[in-house]
This record gives sequence, C-alpha cells and structure tokens, in this order.
Amino acid sequence: MQVFRAQRVFRGLSRFSSTSRLAKYETEEFFVYPRNVDGDEPSVNWSLLESGVANGGLAFHNSPVSKLLKKIGVKDVKGAIDVSNLNVKATGKLLEAGDNLDHDEFGENLSQVQDYLSEGQDMFVEDLAVGSHPDYRLGVRVVTRRPEIALAAKSVLFQVPPRPIKFHGGRKGWNLGPYQKTNVEDNMFWDGKQYIEIDNTVPLQGQRPIMVLLGRTAKSLGDENIGTQFVEFQGEIVGATIVASESVSLTSLLTAIGNAGSVIVNSDAQNEAVALPAATFIKNGKSYVVVNADEDVITAAVASGAVLYGTHFQTVSPRGVSALLSGGITEKAALSTSHLDAATSTALSLKTKGGFFTGLQPDNLTFPAAKVIIYDAAGKVDAAKAKEALIDLSDVKKEATITKLLGSAGVSVATKAAQVPGLFV
Repeated sequence: MQVFRAQRVFRGLSRFSSTSRLAKYETEEFFVYPRNVDGDEPSVNWSLLESGVANGGLAFHNSPVSKLLKKIGVKDVKGAIDVSNLNVKATGKLLEAGDNLDHDEFGENLSQVQDYLSEGQDMFVEDLAVGSHPDYRLGVRVVTRRPEIALAAKSVLFQVPPRPIKFHGGRKGWNLGPYQKTNVEDNMFWDGKQYIEIDNTVPLQGQRPIMVLLGRTAKSLGDENIGTQFVEFQGEIVGATIVASESVSLTSLLTAIGNAGSVIVNSDAQNEAVALPAATFIKNGKSYVVVNADEDVITAAVASGAVLYGTHFQTVSPRGVSALLSGGITEKAALSTSHLDAATSTALSLKTKGGFFTGLQPDNLTFPAAKVIIYDAAGKVDAAKAKEALIDLSDVKKEATITKLLGSAGVSVATKAAQVPGLFV
C-alpha cells in the first residue's frame, strides 16, 4: 500500500488559468454575473476561480442523482444503477509533487486540466466529504465534465449539507453538523419588560481542504497516473490538490482521495486519532480493523457473519472507529448491504462493466477497535513489529497515539484472507 508522506508540500498559490472565458460578463465599469440559475451560480463560479477554473458554460453544483442519470441517459431503478464507461480496475501510479513528481510537472498538468475545464463546456461540481465523524470530516470538491464520474463520487464519498466555504482553510473538520454554529451578535433581546433569547446563530464556516480536478493531463501523468500536491500554511498541512485524467481508474482516484484525507488527519498530532488504509468489521458487538484488507478479505469476513462497516480507509481513535469513505469500489462482486434498511437507506450503489460502487452509509462512529489485524499476504510483518508497521502506514507524529490504541486493542497478523475471520475473537 502506497502512502503519501506530504513532506514536500507546496507553499504558494495555485496556478490559475486565464479568465478570458468570462469576458462576456465584463464591462468597462464592473464585473457581473448576469444570471443566477442552475449551472450559473455566482458563488460557485467565484469558488471555481479560486481553483483556476473559469466557468464559461454551465457548472452544475451538487446535482441531484435524478438529474445526473438524465444527463447520461440512464433510468433510475431500485437497487444498483447500471452505468457504463466507468473505469474501475486500478492501474497507474499515485504520484506526489516534490517526491516522485516534480512540482513543475504537477503545475503543467494542473494548468492543462484547468484550461480543459475552462473551455466553455458544461461541468459538474460535487462538494462532498471524507470522514463519517464530524471531528475528522474533510471537504472534497470533485470537478469533472463527465456526469457519470460525479455520480460515482456521490456513491463513495459523503454527501453533506451546504455551508459557507473557506478555501484551504484548515483541517479541523468540514460541515460539522447543524449544531456547530456561532453567534453573530448578542442573542438576548429586551422587549421592554424582559430579556428574550433569540436564535441569531449562523453555521460555522466550512472548509474544503481537498480539491480534485479531472480533465486532460500532460504526458507526465497520462491517462493512468494521478498527481497530488499538498498545501502548507503557517507550518501546517491545510489541503491537497489532486489532478488526473477523466479516463483514470476511479479505484485509483478514490485511493488518492483517501490517502490525502489520511495525511491531513495524521498531520494533526493533537487529535488522538490515526487514519489507516483499512476496512472495519463488526461482529458480536465488537469492531475489528483490518489493515490493508482487500476484496478477498472482505468476502471471507462477511461470509463468517461479520458486518462491513467501512472499507478502504478508517480513522481509529480511543472513542471509536469512523470511516473515511461512505462506500467502496470492488471488481468481483458488490459489497454486502444487508445491514441497511432498504426502506430508509439513502445509500447510492452503481454497477458498471468490471466493477461495483456500493454505498454503505456508515454511522458516524462505531465501537472502539477490539483488535487491529494487519493483513500481509507477503508475510513480511510479524506481530512484534506491528507498531512500527502502523507508524510506517500513517505518520511518525502518531507514534504515541498508536501506542495508546494498541494498549487497549489487541493486534494480530494474517497472511491469508481466510485467516482473518478466525481472528474476530
């Protein structure tokens, strides 16, 4: 499992493309958007400019599933929706600017994708999130000209309510929930006889640390590789920009997003949580975190009667385990959703040639880990070196956190998928 270290971060502004596509909105006296309709909302257009993308056509923001399905000519059906032209099989490499990708090469790819998205064609802007628990939730914006990719993003990332956004504003959570508010002024009102408490609170400003721009890339990335550049402000990692072709494997893209979210969570040495590439299973009222779990591990665990809580990436803390992703991508079979209430579930599942996108709709937090299991098919890790292996997969800042977690949770190592369910004890 490749893990980003984020030690070679970018300490400057994003490279913006030309805004000549917006010339139709400009006059000698002022600059104005003449419309405020679906696909041409001023707040969305200005926020895209912050990422170097000029909306010269229509930018559909957080489109309903029904509208996305209509765009791709697919009828909404009960159960998994059949969507073609989604690339699932993981190929290519995850490249980090400043490590195995030069910053200038990343900038070249970023500029090409920005220009591609600014050509005046319709695009889809999805403001989603990673992190089921509010304390570790991070905003993710996905910008693409392909509605089927926007639909896939809705399936595996968390859909969140709208909130005023602060671009690359930090890593202290995003869309923290309806109760996360702040007073704008004194909330007591004197009516002449008595003080009356009034609700004049406003939602706390959200944050969008992770930006994903998909389009036409340069040769250094091509159609298979993905580039990530971390952003630092005042000594802290505050975000990441991910650039890739619209033809890229969505499994690889999801891994890049999960990796970026993990780096941002793990960069905070104060939060007593560690994000790991793992799946979480629940059995007999206990949580089991399986690091590096693949599809064979998931199949074996579910067959043993365990419930899959989350896949790909998990955030483990003394309070409990939370999922970074709301769903998962598999190649052989769709993930089990037998634990969801079909009548009330809002999870979105898709199927395509060569793969499945399954919404799991995990709760914000499940039981603290009863055991951490490291799945290592190569047999290079033993239980005595478990802590070192987990630190290597996360961050050296998390050594104390991992030590504390392993003090309350047992640790085991499995070299075969069939061994994993036997460790759920």
